[in-house]
Amino acid sequence: MVNSDYIAPEYSPPSSVEIFGGVPRFGHFSDISLIITGEGDYMDYIMGTIFIPIFVLSVFVVWIILILMFKMCGKTVGLLSGRRLDDRSPHWFVRTIVMISAAFGLAAGAMYLVKATSSLSSTFDSIREGALGISELADNVTQLADDLIQAGAETVPVRNFLVELIDDGVCSSFSAGNGDSIEIDSQAQEVVDVLTDLNDFTSDELIEIRDTFATEFNSLESEVLVIVDDSERYASISYYAIGIVVLSSILYLGAYMAWFAPQVFTTLKGYFCVQTWIILPVYFLMLIATAIITAALGVTLVVISDVCTSGATGGPQSLIETLMDVQEVTGMTRDAIDYYLINGCNGTFNGLYDLNDLVYGLEDAQGVCIDLQAVMNEDISTFEQACGGGPGDLDPVDTALAGMELSASSFLRIGYETQEVLSCENLNSIYIELAHGSMCTYLPQTLAWMFTTMSIILGSGMMLFTLRAALLPDKDRHDYSRHDKNGRGKNSRGKNHRRDKHDYDEDFDDENENETREYAVTGYDENEGSDHANTEQGSVASKSVVSKSNKSVSDNSTIFDGEVEVTRLPTNDLGEAVEVQVSSRQL
Repeated sequence: MVNSDYIAPEYSPPSSVEIFGGVPRFGHFSDISLIITGEGDYMDYIMGTIFIPIFVLSVFVVWIILILMFKMCGKTVGLLSGRRLDDRSPHWFVRTIVMISAAFGLAAGAMYLVKATSSLSSTFDSIREGALGISELADNVTQLADDLIQAGAETVPVRNFLVELIDDGVCSSFSAGNGDSIEIDSQAQEVVDVLTDLNDFTSDELIEIRDTFATEFNSLESEVLVIVDDSERYASISYYAIGIVVLSSILYLGAYMAWFAPQVFTTLKGYFCVQTWIILPVYFLMLIATAIITAALGVTLVVISDVCTSGATGGPQSLIETLMDVQEVTGMTRDAIDYYLINGCNGTFNGLYDLNDLVYGLEDAQGVCIDLQAVMNEDISTFEQACGGGPGDLDPVDTALAGMELSASSFLRIGYETQEVLSCENLNSIYIELAHGSMCTYLPQTLAWMFTTMSIILGSGMMLFTLRAALLPDKDRHDYSRHDKNGRGKNSRGKNHRRDKHDYDEDFDDENENETREYAVTGYDENEGSDHANTEQGSVASKSVVSKSNKSVSDNSTIFDGEVEVTRLPTNDLGEAVEVQVSSRQL
């Protein structure tokens, strides 16, 4: 049943369209319809859409420059240069940030694959289904119009025969009739007029409706499918997020082992080597791709927002109206687009108006045929006598009326179906779902979700790469590459020596220490727990004692307390003294 009270809902833009449509344009116009009409310059519009990509890429390029500068500065910037953490680095803070960054990248990549990719695919499918729905509706209209035309053509002989019989009066329908006017002649003439109107409609307006839907609306599917297929091919690159998930998982595992299981550095040294020289470079390339995709998504969202809100009415139908004006579309095609799409069922569509007239006329023709036939059958002998004839002379009229009633019934059935298909609610609801729903609501929402997850991946990835030093065990505390599995270090000749917590790391940067002293140690007595040293160097006293507990260092003039780091070099074959370097903070 056709709902004549249907009014199309107005377009309500989602928050994603409002946000990205409101980005700064810096004096450039945002009404994309001005490009179609030629009133605005294409490049001027493009310049107004690049705020987001310029911002994203600028931040990323500045970050790359800083990474290169940190690398060249080396030890001066510490862990920012990528050097392994040492005892002075904020271990737990840096490692926590790195693990959180890797977790964020992993979660954002997973959400991107599960949510964004599936939603984007669903949106494209919805757009295809909407275009297919309009195409199928156009096919139905075309088929029904053909049936109507065929029904009208089949009605012509019946109409002509009935008109010839009763056009000059019922009493002139047979050769022996006297041609007098009788009371049913007015009803017979009404049937003739209705049938004449039906024949004219079938040969004119209905054919124009058929051609409009067969060409204009049916071609919409192919045009939309071309755009969707191209967009889907570009969108397939987003599956690179699989690589983000894999790499983030590997880096998270590496950060965990470097913090909580540093002893694996010896057994899984190859793992950390692959992580440093293969995984991280690939991850950096992934970040470059992420920055480019994020910038492209920003531009796409701005353009889609403009498409969905440009024009006088601020909806997608406004852009369609502009296109129709520029292409100078007129006639029934323009009437159909205005009624079904642009005006949202407000106003009238001449084709549908004429179809309704056809249905009403068919109903009237069927009614008058039934009434005329009933009157004649009720007292046909009286009419035959009034016309100067005998029994059976008016049977051809009765037969023609029955045939006309049957043709009208078939005509009406097809007319009702066509009326239902051409109802504004039927076609406009498909358009609303396609344009307002899929293209201007679901698509920008999905792209906004993609933009958000890509931004999280990019931000967390930049943080992780900056603090990549935390992906390896601490240099001072966990340099297990120089010790065996029992924690014993190896001397210069490959022999193990006892390792305590004061073993000195040759790469330790002692530039912040207040004083450095060198001693020549003559020997080491484990039983007494002390080393005896004699040296002559500057103003330093000639003798000092380093306690076994390493809590203090004393000499003839100064006492030191605090952390002491001692490097004991192996003795030579002659048993000569070894050199010990002591670094401490003066009380």
